[in-house]
Amino acid sequence: MSASAPQSLSLGETGRQENLSSHRLAPVYWTGQVDGEDRLYREFVKAEDEGDPITTSLRYMLANKPFDPDYGSPWSAESSIGTSISDDNTITVDVGSGAFAADLSPEQAELAVQQLVYTATAAAWTSGLLAEGTAPSVRLLIDGRTDLRAFDHVDLGRPLVRDADLRAPVWIIDPQYGTSRAAGSITLTGVAEDFPGGLHWKVAEAEAPEQVVTEGTFGDDQTEGEGFSESLALPPGIYEVSVWGVDSTGATSGLDTKHFTISGT
Repeated sequence: MSASAPQSLSLGETGRQENLSSHRLAPVYWTGQVDGEDRLYREFVKAEDEGDPITTSLRYMLANKPFDPDYGSPWSAESSIGTSISDDNTITVDVGSGAFAADLSPEQAELAVQQLVYTATAAAWTSGLLAEGTAPSVRLLIDGRTDLRAFDHVDLGRPLVRDADLRAPVWIIDPQYGTSRAAGSITLTGVAEDFPGGLHWKVAEAEAPEQVVTEGTFGDDQTEGEGFSESLALPPGIYEVSVWGVDSTGATSGLDTKHFTISGT
């Protein structure tokens, strides 16, 4: 985990991260490792409607696994969950104690709580529930109480905000892992930090990653804010797409990969 002081995200920064889905799907964050550090990644999922978008995303996070096998979650399934949101963008989440069954280190516990914070605020943003002007925060309760510690480590007697240091430096939004597309052009999209040596991509055969089909570097006309986009025309096959940055030393950083299929029809 990063040893630097946590940086919170403003409402505007939250919006830039969460407005890059063209689908009416629920955002869910997962944990994953990149460059030897634990970080947070997001997938968009088709989740059963639980009556409000925040509960829908959080219940999916507690009860399911990510599509991408490189991602994971320390949370346990728990049926007891309630959410609400106030006019000042405070999201209250009340989760049953069964969700906190995992035995985690203090660092893992902080990341798990941030996974919930990111998921709840993403669901609020993408569904239009956040009011303008105030960055969202989360008030987390366990069985209705704030005097308990999440995973026996994280103090809940304070508002919880996104820690900007814990989100992954690069993640691919589309195509998602395991998806299948009809033959023709697809659009590679995602989110990335600014890298001194640029942001790069390649598509290779999934079963033989050394067999590169096409590759390139994102230019200014292919990025907007923190998002990236590239149109790809691929023949039928099973592919691995990779996106990574190059840091000031010339080293590869932030690699994210996805497997997907282009069908013959």
